[in-house]
Parts: sequence; structure tokens; C-alpha cells
Amino acid sequence: MVMTLKNLNLIRNGKRVLHNISGELEGGKIIALLGPNGAGKSTLIKSLARLLECEGDIQLHGKVLADFNAEELAQNLAYLPQQSQLEFPLEVDEVLSLATLPFSLTRLQQRQQVKRVISDWNIGSLAQKDFRQLSGGEQQRCQIARTYLQLSNMTLEGQGRGIWLLDEPASSLDLEHQQQLQRICRKAANEGHCGVIV
Repeated sequence: MVMTLKNLNLIRNGKRVLHNISGELEGGKIIALLGPNGAGKSTLIKSLARLLECEGDIQLHGKVLADFNAEELAQNLAYLPQQSQLEFPLEVDEVLSLATLPFSLTRLQQRQQVKRVISDWNIGSLAQKDFRQLSGGEQQRCQIARTYLQLSNMTLEGQGRGIWLLDEPASSLDLEHQQQLQRICRKAANEGHCGVIV
């Protein structure tokens, strides 16, 4: 099991959002969270990413999630929020390189990996642009590529199977890029990772 959830509960603003959620997330699987607005899908994803504290027990690779430091968490879990709020003046290739920081890579290896993901995601025309100036769909493609690069480093470094948490990743994508996302999700599952998609 990559991640286990036991009796997760969360009350926000007086409303119970999560109620006794339990389950196991296996490597090699893509899990879709479906439900109406307000059902708690994004809240659950944020709890799994340790961005919201909830009651209950979450374990990642048999270790309590709360016991991971930030670097260890980034070596095992990649999270894409619904909307990316990036306030720093970074070019796209710099945003992508953030995915390599938790791993023991040389500068050359970092640059090579960024080049590879730029090619894989066909975002070469965006690489030197200020991330903040991109359209919503372009930003989303770059952030998906960043989290996938983080996930692929887990495989390369032998970290084992990782968790890829994607909160409405296709909402800003056109059909072509939605299909590309589906292919990449299948590839990640074939590499042994677990994807959780809202």
C-alpha cells in the first residue's frame, strides 16, 4: 500500500466535510474522486497533501504522514491545486526546476530533466516566459508538468511509489491536452505510482 486512510473526519465552519473516510491507495492505480460541489473532494485531497489537518490517521509507506518533514514529503508526494498562485517572477523553466529540488541531483541533471519535461509536454515555446503572464491553460500545463517531473524523480531516485494528487487538473485544458494528461496519468500508474484525481 502506498497510502492508508483511517477514520478521517473534518469539520469546517460548523459543517462536517469529511466523515469517517477510510481506504487504501495502491501503487499502479488512478483513483477518481467524484461527487457534487461541496462534497469534500478538494478537502480530502488537501488533507492527503497535509495542507489541512483532519482527525484520523493517514500513513504514507507505513509512516504517519505528520511525521514526514517537508523534504521527505516532497520526495513521496506531488500535489497540484485547483489554481496555482505563483507570485514570484519566475520563468517557466525555473518553475519546472522547483520539482528537482527535493532530490539529490547535480545542476546538470536538473537542467537535463527540465529539458526533457519541456519536450515531453511540448512547452518549449513557453520555457523562457514569465509564468505569471501565461494563460490559465498554459499555467496549468506547466504545473502538471512540474508535478509529473517531481513524481518521475521519485522513480529515478528509488524512492518507491509516489502519490500524485491532482485537484481538477483538466479544468483549464483543451481537449488535446486533456488527452495528453490521460496518457501521462496512465504512464505514472504503469510506473507504480498512485494518482488521485478530482
